[in-house]
Parts: sequence; C-alpha cells; structure tokens
Amino acid sequence: MSTSKIVLRTQKTNKQGLAPLCLRITKDRKTQFIFLNYRIHKDDWNPVKMRVRKEHPNSRELNVFIKQKLADAEARSLELETTDQGVRPQKIKNLILGRSGESFFKFFERQIQLLEHNKQFAYLDKANAVYSKL
Repeated sequence: MSTSKIVLRTQKTNKQGLAPLCLRITKDRKTQFIFLNYRIHKDDWNPVKMRVRKEHPNSRELNVFIKQKLADAEARSLELETTDQGVRPQKIKNLILGRSGESFFKFFERQIQLLEHNKQFAYLDKANAVYSKL
C-alpha cells in the first residue's frame, strides 16, 4: 500500500525564505515528489496537520487545494494498486500527472493520424517525412 502526504521541502528554500509544497508518494520505502507550484514560508506550515496555518493570507484556498490534491493522489494510487500488482511510486506519479508512458513513436503515429483526420495535408507530408527519417 502506498502512502501520500503533503510536505514542505525546506531543503529547497529560495532566497526569499519560501519553500515549495510537495505531494510525497511512498511505496516500499521509495519516494517520489510532485511539486504543487506553491511556495510558503516555513512558519506558515503546520507539519503535523499537513495544513497551512490561518495566519497565511490564502490559507483557506491553499488548504482546499491541498485536500483536493491529496484525495486525488490517494484515489489514483488505490485505483492503480487494485488493477496492477507491480506498482512503483514512479508509476503512481505518472498517473497523477497524466503521463501515459507511451513511446515517442506511438505518440507520433497518433499525431499523424490526427493530421490525416483533420485533412491538414501540408503538415501531414512534413510529418511523414520526419517520421520516415527517424
């Protein structure tokens, strides 16, 4: 079973003294971090409750955002663990971030089919030339 937790990465503090909020996914003692694109001061973070303190100007909005991200991560993790036995934290992270894990060539083939479907023949010729050279 994997665990998800919101942490403040104080090791990554910038010059203004702000540290990034991260979603930490742990499975079999291996961890992956997903940065949430928010930075707060160390004094505004409650590590026990995994919440932003009320003194922070946007505490309510940030706490709602944190709850949503945590619930989404736990749901995706549970979904993946029920369907797949060999789950790694990297696979859970890719699912949360929406990365499909398909190869570049499969992606390129889908794009060529999309160009063909949209009847963009000038781009289609260029794409086919590039694909054949690769």
